[in-house]
Amino acid sequence: MRYQIAQQTEGWIAGVQLIALAFQHEQAAATALLPSSHPEPQGFIVAYLGEEILAGQPKELQDFLMQTSILTRLNGPLCAAVTGRQDSQMLLERLYQANLFTEACDQEGGWYRYHPLFAEALRFHLERSHPELVAALHQRASTWYEQQERFEEAIDHALLIPDYQRVLTLLETTTAQSFFLQGAYTRLLHWLEQLPFSLLVTRPHLALLYAWMLVCDERVEQAQAVVHLIERCFQNEVQGDHEDSNVGPTMQTAGPSQEERESELTLLWATLALVRQDFSSAMRLATQVLQTAPRAHPFLQHFATLHVGLIAGAQGDLAGVEQAFHTACTPGPTEGWHFGHLTALSELVALYEARGELWKAARLYRDVQRQLTQRGQARTVLFGWIAVGRSRLLRERNALQEAARDAREALTMGQQANQVELILTSLMALARISAAQGKDEAAEMHLASLQWVLDHQVVPASQLREVLASRARLELARGKIESAACWVQEHSVFPPGGIMETQEVGWCGDPLVLARDALILVRLLLAQERCRRSGEHAHQALAILERLRQMTEQRHLTGLLIEILVLQALVHQIQGKIQEAVATVKQAVELSEPRGYVRVFVDEGEPMAQLLAKVQGQRSLASGYLQMLLDACLAGQTGQEATPQEHSFGEQQGLIEPLSPREREILPLMARGASNQEIAAQLVITLNTAKQHVKHILAKLAVANRTQAVARARELDLLSPPREIPLPITPKGHDSISKA
Repeated sequence: MRYQIAQQTEGWIAGVQLIALAFQHEQAAATALLPSSHPEPQGFIVAYLGEEILAGQPKELQDFLMQTSILTRLNGPLCAAVTGRQDSQMLLERLYQANLFTEACDQEGGWYRYHPLFAEALRFHLERSHPELVAALHQRASTWYEQQERFEEAIDHALLIPDYQRVLTLLETTTAQSFFLQGAYTRLLHWLEQLPFSLLVTRPHLALLYAWMLVCDERVEQAQAVVHLIERCFQNEVQGDHEDSNVGPTMQTAGPSQEERESELTLLWATLALVRQDFSSAMRLATQVLQTAPRAHPFLQHFATLHVGLIAGAQGDLAGVEQAFHTACTPGPTEGWHFGHLTALSELVALYEARGELWKAARLYRDVQRQLTQRGQARTVLFGWIAVGRSRLLRERNALQEAARDAREALTMGQQANQVELILTSLMALARISAAQGKDEAAEMHLASLQWVLDHQVVPASQLREVLASRARLELARGKIESAACWVQEHSVFPPGGIMETQEVGWCGDPLVLARDALILVRLLLAQERCRRSGEHAHQALAILERLRQMTEQRHLTGLLIEILVLQALVHQIQGKIQEAVATVKQAVELSEPRGYVRVFVDEGEPMAQLLAKVQGQRSLASGYLQMLLDACLAGQTGQEATPQEHSFGEQQGLIEPLSPREREILPLMARGASNQEIAAQLVITLNTAKQHVKHILAKLAVANRTQAVARARELDLLSPPREIPLPITPKGHDSISKA
């Protein structure tokens, strides 16, 4: 019962206040707040608020309350513009002090809001008593917001009038493309879809933007129909033939030049060809845009380059992916950061993670954070996306507290900007981090919040798929097999009974998306095998893993390969093939140690701890890395949070793990050509200790030899030692092999 009241009244304070006020008038009114069999109990509350609370106020205050109920937030100047009352600020303060369902939105800015149920009751009475005022009130609010250059609210109120011409003017005045570049896809599509299409298609810029929004939402057939109509209107305009009634509405000449429109239309056709997996046509059209688009239009140049990267990824050309996305995620000298750059950055980070190059991903995030800070964008949604990306890297390093901090920061930024995609990604990150910390209730809370957003907000299809895939993986880790099985079936990850047939090239165009979905399916098969012990699920899992392993080895996707080896080891273990399991997990450990992976092992729990213990027994010169993995696994089993490795993405940016003070002393000596023997003599340590330090430096820099280590160190500006160390004279006749 308490949850029903809290849900209806948006929290305990308002619920208690309503009940107290109700009992002051008559006890029967309080029953409106209690559970009943009535299908719409909220209607009782709204009726009570109007009939008892509103009716008890002076007439002038009633008018003020009703007229300002159209506003989601209120301050003195806005209310004065809407109502014409110059004492609006005083009235708001009086309402707040009287605790009349008026809440302060901030500490100093003078903004307030009515409780949602109270506002609903006020609007109901406004529409019943003064319906002729509603449109005029929204018009005044829209005008005020426009004057304050708060165009989102101005557009919202214009749509509520509705005044479609004003909406079009506002969108063109503010350059709706800026909303697109800020990543406000859901909001922009919501606005455009409320406009009559016959009116929208007369504005070339907005018509093209609407087509882009449909593509982003993966409504391909509708997008294609819109593009066809836009193209016909363009042709009609060029030919000057406005008499053919079958052609439909004609374009207004204001907006982008004809050359720009033609280039953007070509890019849209390239996008649709890419969606159809017609890669040759997509590449031809994207290249055409790069060659012909006006140089003064960075938007077209940028997104054409982005398309080249997407096409390369769909064709498995990962070198082409890296080159194109590296170009596309770098703003020009006069260009600001926008979500097109973020898309390229996200794709590039995904590639680095798949390759096991976590240090590159960390360095990329660091560089972008610095650029955003320099450009005054440190508290923007873009910065929030960087924070949630960092949290993913930190979680893999098992730095769970820092990962949670970054994810919470990203969630706050998403909530402040009402950016649904960032909110969902942050909630999913927090759920995974909480699960890793053994905080099941917190994980459940974050998942419940995520589901609420999914139920109440429009989410782009591509974002929805990614979130649901991540949730399915987390549910499997929490033992909820049926939930993950439903995801596999609903999203047709693989056709039922056709797993082997789907291993061919046509299985999936993007190898990274392929691997993500396939590995979730493997985990599902592994969980089902543990429950049923039929042998069939293990056989299917190994078949998929073997094909994935071949693909990742051919394309040097070491990060994915590590996860594949971990799962192969677990399948061998459940089959009773312990020697094969230990050998496979040993290979995974050897690949992951220089790259700093932790959670890829630890998330697998006790079965992985058993295998790691056997690997440790076979290693004579085991580093602390393997012991750290075991400790983290054991901590997870007892519900404790393991102590993460020392690390930083700060001063030693780009490193998976920072160098220790001793290693910072050794690195300059390596750069000056000192052998292991010379290092040992200079620092008064044993030769074996020197070798181990050099080995750890190579691992932390994610390189294979000394030459690469020195180059990487210079790149990361790590060759400034804490103190100057003189290089000793090389002993005569010293064997150069000791440098190895």
